[in-house]
Amino acid sequence: MRAQFETIARSSNADVNVLLQGETGTGKELFARAIHRMSQRRGGPLITVDCASLPEHLVESLLFGYSQGAFTGAAKSRVGLIRQADGGTLFLDEVSELPMSLQKKFLRVLQERRYRPVGGGSEESSDFRLVAATNKDLQEMVREGTFRDDLLYRISTMRVLLPPLRERGLDIIEIAEHLLQSRAESNGGKVWQMSAEFRARLLAHPWPGNVRELVNVIDCTLAVAGDGDMLFAEHLPATIHAGMLPQSSRPWQGRTPARRSTDVGHHGMHDRAGKMAHGVANGAAPSHASHGPSQGPSHGRQHDTADEAAAYATHVGGAHPDALPSFREARREALEAFEHAYLATLYEAVGGDIRQACSLSNLSRTRLYELLRKHAIME
Repeated sequence: MRAQFETIARSSNADVNVLLQGETGTGKELFARAIHRMSQRRGGPLITVDCASLPEHLVESLLFGYSQGAFTGAAKSRVGLIRQADGGTLFLDEVSELPMSLQKKFLRVLQERRYRPVGGGSEESSDFRLVAATNKDLQEMVREGTFRDDLLYRISTMRVLLPPLRERGLDIIEIAEHLLQSRAESNGGKVWQMSAEFRARLLAHPWPGNVRELVNVIDCTLAVAGDGDMLFAEHLPATIHAGMLPQSSRPWQGRTPARRSTDVGHHGMHDRAGKMAHGVANGAAPSHASHGPSQGPSHGRQHDTADEAAAYATHVGGAHPDALPSFREARREALEAFEHAYLATLYEAVGGDIRQACSLSNLSRTRLYELLRKHAIME
């Protein structure tokens, strides 16, 4: 998500309309709040409108406001949501649900920043920045005639595509860690740690509900965890276990970090990642897959972990603990090395065919292009 945050950070001084696109639960509202907080309008209001929840016959009066006596039940005038956003940001969530009858009127508001309340005799103005969000393909809706093309162009001066959680790799673990820390601070309790099996299950799950689902899973897990300070796979709800392949329950194998010596570099890590990527690209299962689920810590795994830690200490500086990188740094180095090796192998295997690469990797075209450019595999 760094690319997305960098995009909105660079544009913080540009008062342009923004369209956020992504699946349900990818955090579009959180991004809208971030855009508002980083903008020059942060001192003004952030008015959120859920277009999907507005009754069609009331949408216009709620957005534009109305004058007393404009319709039955209008006992007094009411300021609309557009006016309330004056000096700040108007966030239209699920903008695809705006009725066609209102889209033309709203287009004029965006062009002129002026509108006429329902039943009103004079026009009013509102100076706001628009942030819109949708989980629909608006281009397809334009082709189907259910969304105006001129409105689409107007609301999408800047487009930000939010990738689904399943495409965000170790971001899943970082988000889970943040949630555990946040829940501990809110409840005044301990910060739970995640076992290797627990992490493996999180990374293997497809997350159809995205971040929203992950939040629910963490809350459910904490509710049943009981005593202790370590979360294991059995603490996860049944929805995470359902449909998992046997190798998904193996201990997480991201434990061997890259060597940091300037003389050695990252060749060892790239060799490991390259072999793994070659196996994945050719449909082979990882050689370290276990033959059954592992529940809780085991004596053998503890020795294995200790041996790996000792070997790693030798790689990065012998018996000098100060030479060890942080856990976060080592983990990020491992991911970077694997990403590069996997993508290079994938790109070569498909002969540069992006469609086939997307099919094999289960990545969206946008995300694949982003990763290929990041690792300088494709200019």
